[in-house]
Amino acid sequence: VADRAVKEFAIEKSLDDMQAAWTDTAFVVLPYRATGTSVIKVSDEVNTLLDDHIVLTQQFSFSPHKGPFDERIVDWDRKLRLVQEVISEWLACQRNWMYLQPIFDSDDINRQLPAEGKRFAAVDKRWRKTLALVADSPLILAFCDSDELMEQWVEANGELERIQKNLADYLETKRAAFARFYFLSNDELISILSQTKDPNAVQPHLRKCFEAVHAITMTGDECEMTDMISPEKERVEFLSPLRPKGSVELWMGEIEKMMRLSVRDKVEAGIVAYRSSKRADFVLEHCAMVVLAVTQTYWTLEIEAALA
Repeated sequence: VADRAVKEFAIEKSLDDMQAAWTDTAFVVLPYRATGTSVIKVSDEVNTLLDDHIVLTQQFSFSPHKGPFDERIVDWDRKLRLVQEVISEWLACQRNWMYLQPIFDSDDINRQLPAEGKRFAAVDKRWRKTLALVADSPLILAFCDSDELMEQWVEANGELERIQKNLADYLETKRAAFARFYFLSNDELISILSQTKDPNAVQPHLRKCFEAVHAITMTGDECEMTDMISPEKERVEFLSPLRPKGSVELWMGEIEKMMRLSVRDKVEAGIVAYRSSKRADFVLEHCAMVVLAVTQTYWTLEIEAALA
């Protein structure tokens, strides 16, 4: 009897100690940028504590001395597992929300993806409401012991995954319209599409879309495009100025066409100028691409003539 009592007391004391350990264990709630809401932080110590307590409770459930505490053990095990699942779903939702929030904070993206914008707004509303509540009551065990909260995060994660899939499909249509967008990551392409009113937003990404193009000169309120600039600051003027109108993939396509036309025109002019210029003057008066193309052309012609 004494031996059984000692082992039952050990189980009871462990249960009491576990519950006491969660009395003051709380979420760390941090403001998130200038969004007006917050995010949560769950420390490694909390995750370790949760894992250890779940394992220990499971051991008690197999003990032959659990009799007087059977219901308490079952309830405690259910509570810990629910808290673990809620935290897991919550943090997954947080990752997705943090990725999508700045995207759907853009009016341009919301105009182009109205259905996804509404879905995200619904999730965002629930997020803000929940984070306001957890800021007032941050104790992890008390707050997360809720089947309703679990269902909320599962549903929110489903919505955010659907939004991300539709967003990826939308980006694919943009890449299909202008294939050089395949050189950009999703984040880079989104940063362009979320600022369609500002054509200069493409400038940091030009070097990935067009090899050896560092920037395009854009002037005035209409961002009139007049020439392209290499990393070495060499300028090649466009045959005629371009104005970015319509969707970004359309006027990026116009830029690509104008680049081809302009380079072709410069090369044709260089072929004519080469015949009447000294080589040293020709090299300094024309852009590097023209110098290379024209000198190779004449080298080939002269070699063929010599062989003939």
